[in-house]
Amino acid sequence: MNRDPIVEEIRQTRQKIWEECNGDLDQFLDRLQAAEVRDRSRGVTTIALPTKTHVAKSTESVIRSIFGAIPSIGTFLNEAVFDLRARLKQERLENFVKTLADTLQVVECNKIDMAYIRSEEFVDFLEDVLIRAVKTRAEEKRKKLAAVVAGRLQHAKSTPFDDRFLDLLLSLSDVQVRILSEHFRAGIDERSNAKHRQPSHYDLPTEDYLFLVQDLISKALLYTDRVSRGDPSLFQYLEVTELGRAFIRFLEKNTTHAF
Repeated sequence: MNRDPIVEEIRQTRQKIWEECNGDLDQFLDRLQAAEVRDRSRGVTTIALPTKTHVAKSTESVIRSIFGAIPSIGTFLNEAVFDLRARLKQERLENFVKTLADTLQVVECNKIDMAYIRSEEFVDFLEDVLIRAVKTRAEEKRKKLAAVVAGRLQHAKSTPFDDRFLDLLLSLSDVQVRILSEHFRAGIDERSNAKHRQPSHYDLPTEDYLFLVQDLISKALLYTDRVSRGDPSLFQYLEVTELGRAFIRFLEKNTTHAF
């Protein structure tokens, strides 16, 4: 069968654009729609392309159909993925806004930087916080996010690591933050028996303490320059990394209370 050279050229061009967009559907549609606008300005008639909203709705319809075809549980899957998920997000957002309002009640108005509230920087930061507030199930973590927003409104100091610090705020437990803070405040203290290095100082069994500090090490917040396989005494010589120090300073400057 002979191939139409024009059709073949169109397919090759479309494939090239798709590869340049790294398979990202949003970028692909943006590129095609931009080309459509340019063609219209030159008087070229083109076929209207689907909008992102239309594509999203079409995708949702396909997924609903697939789930609906699953015997017994299809209806419940659709409800969990689409209906329940939307309700949960709305409830979490409303709860976070209420928590933020309560947190701001104790903040003096004259300490809030009104110019910062109107800045693009704050809008981006608030959006990052809201996304995380909607995704987290724990009310205590939403309170921490609200405390960070309240602190930021008073200090207006952003860092290049805001995204990373917000994620750490949600992933670390209170006792991990305390372990990190105690090591930070102890400064350079090489004594292996210093109290901030002892599990008992945090009312923890040794096994639990080791697990928590290993997690802090994996997140590049603590480190040790002593290498010895399977030697638990390694964790008596931990120091705070520069990232860990920056995170503690982030908490001190951007929260209204200590965690």
